[in-house]
Amino acid sequence: MDDEAKYQTFFIDNATEWLTEMESRLCEFEQSPQDKDLLNDIFRTVHNIKGTSNTVGFHTIYAFAHYVEDLLQYLRQDSLVPDKQIINALFSAVDIILDMVESCAGKTVFDLRRCEEWIVDADLIKSHARLSKHG
Repeated sequence: MDDEAKYQTFFIDNATEWLTEMESRLCEFEQSPQDKDLLNDIFRTVHNIKGTSNTVGFHTIYAFAHYVEDLLQYLRQDSLVPDKQIINALFSAVDIILDMVESCAGKTVFDLRRCEEWIVDADLIKSHARLSKHG
């Protein structure tokens, strides 16, 4: 096994753990949406997944994680209120990334349209927030 394959295996093994932890943190955040420490933990997890996936050559995961990180940044900047729609979008993002990881491991085939649909929904959420703020 070459070095790249070793790093990819490391990522696949750890990403599942990171995503499980993120899902747990999201459950806590859903109950305490004002908790900035939880939000920052969730952000750091996505940031870690984004950076590590790019390093090991899983560029599709990197690109999608960037969009998830962007939505979280809106929450961190108080540009969005963490309502049910946003929390559900974040839970959905966890599922999508997990499925992408499983696809990289060769366990499943991933449909990229899921990412595209999520990104469109997230952009609508952010656009609505901008309109509400200025309107």
